[in-house]
Amino acid sequence: MENMSWLKQLAPAHAPPPPGLWPLAPGWWGLLVLLLLAVLIYGFRRYAGRRRRAALRELKQMCINEHFAIELQNLLRRYAIAVYGRETVASLSGENWLNFLVSHGGTGFAGEAGNDFLRAAYGAPSQTLPHPNPDGTTSHSTKLPKDGSQVAGYLPEGEGTNERLREFHVKNEPDRWLQAARGFLRGKK
Repeated sequence: MENMSWLKQLAPAHAPPPPGLWPLAPGWWGLLVLLLLAVLIYGFRRYAGRRRRAALRELKQMCINEHFAIELQNLLRRYAIAVYGRETVASLSGENWLNFLVSHGGTGFAGEAGNDFLRAAYGAPSQTLPHPNPDGTTSHSTKLPKDGSQVAGYLPEGEGTNERLREFHVKNEPDRWLQAARGFLRGKK
């Protein structure tokens, strides 16, 4: 009986307090670290791909006309300089430029297709371009035109130059160049 009196003097039974949110269990710390890492990787990849997405958007908006090869050449050059650096890209021209494009995913620019592209972009069949003089004669220059407005002077003169240029573009399939440019911009080999 004495035991009963002692039991009655005890405080009523109560459950321990529920566990708090802090400090976190080790599993939650691991999950937070993985989540933070995933967010950082996603952000870095998104940031790194912004140039590529902008170039692909610009490529999609290009229309195929007599200046298409020039515009495409300028877009590829700007993208390459932005991504790979001026020191690497700016000095490349001709066959070296084509090799660079091919080695970085633009496999459609390999061989004769690339040479056709360069001829269309610079408006002449070779690296030595006829340069019109003010007196109407032509001299040869190894410099390539820097903007599209100068290309017309480098084309063979005569009647039907625009028609010949359109035929050249149709014959050389600008769609091939578009596919090659997409490959280069996406970096696929």
